[in-house]
Amino acid sequence: MSTTTAGQLKEGLTKSGNRELLERWASQPVFTMFARYPDGTDKPAPVGEEPELLMVFYLEPGAAEAVAAESSSPEDGIEFYARQVELWDLARAARFYQCPLYWPEQELILSSAQLEVLGNTALVKDAIGSRRYTLITVLPLEGPAAAAGQPALLQRWAWLKEDDQTVDQEVEGKAHRILFDDRMNWGSDQGMPELPDDAVARSVLTPSEQQAFDRWAQPMLGLAHQPSLERKLPEGIQPLPGSPVPVSGLQSLAAMDELVQAFLLPGHQNLKLEVFDSALAPSDEATGEPEAGDAPARFRHFRAVYLAQGASAPMALCEDSLLIDELENLPLALPETPGLHPMPEALRARLLRYLAWELLHASRYADGVPFLMLGRMAGFLTAMPDNSGEPFYAQPDDPRYPYLARMTCGPASVPVIVIGEQDGDRVCVPVGNQSLPEADVPEDLPMGDEMVLDGELNIWGHAGMLRVPAGWLDCPEQWYSGTRLAAPWVVEQVRSGLYLMDFVTSEGGAKDKKVESAIGTVVTVSMIAFALFVLLLNLTGG
Repeated sequence: MSTTTAGQLKEGLTKSGNRELLERWASQPVFTMFARYPDGTDKPAPVGEEPELLMVFYLEPGAAEAVAAESSSPEDGIEFYARQVELWDLARAARFYQCPLYWPEQELILSSAQLEVLGNTALVKDAIGSRRYTLITVLPLEGPAAAAGQPALLQRWAWLKEDDQTVDQEVEGKAHRILFDDRMNWGSDQGMPELPDDAVARSVLTPSEQQAFDRWAQPMLGLAHQPSLERKLPEGIQPLPGSPVPVSGLQSLAAMDELVQAFLLPGHQNLKLEVFDSALAPSDEATGEPEAGDAPARFRHFRAVYLAQGASAPMALCEDSLLIDELENLPLALPETPGLHPMPEALRARLLRYLAWELLHASRYADGVPFLMLGRMAGFLTAMPDNSGEPFYAQPDDPRYPYLARMTCGPASVPVIVIGEQDGDRVCVPVGNQSLPEADVPEDLPMGDEMVLDGELNIWGHAGMLRVPAGWLDCPEQWYSGTRLAAPWVVEQVRSGLYLMDFVTSEGGAKDKKVESAIGTVVTVSMIAFALFVLLLNLTGG
């Protein structure tokens, strides 16, 4: 029997400030619905009708037990029951899965702001004794370390201003920091995610900070699911003839590609090729004035766009422009009339492979989640490598490209996405930074003398591309099979960035929906709509 009354809890949740929510109510015991499957799997169960799924809680066990008894399904072998949890833990899961948290007895839905305070924020004491509001995000991992039961080794902490709970960028001069559990070996030879230079080890935290780190390192509650939905790498993947990528890399690619197509860019028909023409009149180099008598150069532009459901405008993914006379160099015929056209299958597959490799690369870094932007996926159709006198034209029908590789340049190495071939060399897009003194630049780098500026060769990630000898490239096994950020989490972060504005404008809508019909009705979660959440659940050990 709870010593807290319903009136006290309701008043605390509706009238308390952030400090009282954390100090008084975050640890409040409540009861929620769990589902037990025939194999012994126990997970919290949402209630309601899709898409209005809710996570519910009760102050007393009796109400939760009554709903559980009505919801059990003997014919499916699924038993529902009431379990006691702390409110912060339930709020953490509800916030993570973007699922409203509802208290039926008081007809109260906790706001997104309340969920973030209760489930993602801690009051910690730093080295000088100051108490700081800290927003904590667990970075879930997949791979050997996660399989060994160590999924919460990485966290991202951001300090918040007490008055309005916005990120305080004045603390140590940055908005957030990466924390890692140094009780594990983080050497690069261990296949662990690469840490930023300013990452903070758990061992140097204050006792208060260590307590918060360990608390959030505990497995998260997850949504109910069938055991058959456990995430596995695709089977039956065979080596790709002529490709240096190992089977483990092709498996990881296939898994990431599946997530991208299911949750980031769903619907083949929504990926379009936009075509438009332009002309550029020649001008005098000295004066910039148009030159009379010369015909303008005519260009055709090809832009890959995605028509997201409910979006106000198409989302541009990448774009290439060619002179009309260059079109004959492309290995495939493209639409000529201006407007939106179905994306040719070969181009669609190439674009999705590029994006999947880009996200796989990002998952190897603790702070590596990228944002999609126009121009990031280079070499969609054509490109001019920085050290080549000839344009590169893509071969979309070649399934070997693009792929993620390590480029070794003298004593240094840098990750690259290899997008194709040019006269026996490979054309690569660097996705990391590196600098070499002129003396270390290999002689077989095409146009190497022209690439060196002020005594250095500077390679910048996502800034141009290079033509390099094929022998410079290799594919380390641990890049594909090592521990990394969980692929579903990476995809979800990118998706959230893409749809941020839509989320902001619609976030408050859930609070105004009627929820009376949701009470007591346990829903079988849609295999498609909630597969991403289930994958995340398995990877975080919830």
